[in-house]
Amino acid sequence: MRLVKPLLANGTEGYNLLALFAALRATPVLLVRGERSDVLHADAFERMGRLLPDTRRLTVPGVGHAPSLSEPLAQEAIDEFLRPL
Repeated sequence: MRLVKPLLANGTEGYNLLALFAALRATPVLLVRGERSDVLHADAFERMGRLLPDTRRLTVPGVGHAPSLSEPLAQEAIDEFLRPL
């Protein structure tokens, strides 16, 4: 809960979060974002997808941050993602 609060309070200087994300290049990744998220904005979600083009992405409609993953769309995406692993 409130994961972003310390970053906002202390600033993000010294953190290159996209570089950390890019380190996952060789790892299968499924990104799930709530459509109404005020933490993971749509433009950042799109940049993450461009950074790792093989990443599977899902935006759960009508949900904030973070989706519970019990939403039917999220469950389907997780099942599909895990099936070949």
